[in-house]
Amino acid sequence: MSDLETGKTFQHLLVAAVASALVVFGLKAGADKLLSSPPPAVSVKRTAVVVEQSLASAEIDAAQVEAERLASLAKQERLKKEKEQSELERVKRELKLQDALASRAANAERQRRDASWQRFYKKPKKCDNPSDNAIIVECSNHYLREEQRFEKLYADGKL
Repeated sequence: MSDLETGKTFQHLLVAAVASALVVFGLKAGADKLLSSPPPAVSVKRTAVVVEQSLASAEIDAAQVEAERLASLAKQERLKKEKEQSELERVKRELKLQDALASRAANAERQRRDASWQRFYKKPKKCDNPSDNAIIVECSNHYLREEQRFEKLYADGKL
């Protein structure tokens, strides 16, 4: 579930919880108004009033239970989102660590290879300061041949 969907679900649950709370308080206020109003001039049986009060009280209780259920769902959703976020951060840290270790290993390998090349390749004296084109070509070819030989030996683990 994406962060956007999780956020929308949380918002919907929050709106439902607020709406339920408003219904509860509205019913309670209505019930209080009904209960506090003077008795009607017409005689009503006492049992009818008790039944109405019981119904109003039951509706209030049901609305409160629904509001608590929605609040609990919202809390569970928030906790789930926090857990997912912490897991995502843990995975990111682990990947970053693995990248750093891989980079360090690559650098170490490059340094070993360069050091092996420095020990392996010996430039001929005549290639130190060549003055003739033929010597330059010969030195270049020597370098390339030695490089190919080095690559093969290094790949075979002989250096």
